Amino acid sequence: MGFKLDILLSAKIDIWESMDWYNEKQPGLGNRFYEDFAATVKYIITNPYLFPVKRRPLRECVLKKFPFIIIYDIHEENVIIHAVFNTSKNPGQKPKKY
Repeated sequence: MGFKLDILLSAKIDIWESMDWYNEKQPGLGNRFYEDFAATVKYIITNPYLFPVKRRPLRECVLKKFPFIIIYDIHEENVIIHAVFNTSKNPGQKPKKY
């Protein structure tokens, strides 16, 4: 079963801001962040039900190399990414509504 991917604008902004921040710290590091994100998304699309529901209906998956989680849900055959959250931030800043 193939799942389609939809990345909401809010999540795209999270990705762009994180890439910019990492590239400012070290040139090319933002690209490595994106590669980690893309590899994780590929895994989510292949196995979307593998990751736990944290706040119904939202699921969370941790990136392997960077301190981020991908917050997503599944609607029919679509994986919808709502946010890409930096786990180094205060958990109270984690988005609560989508």
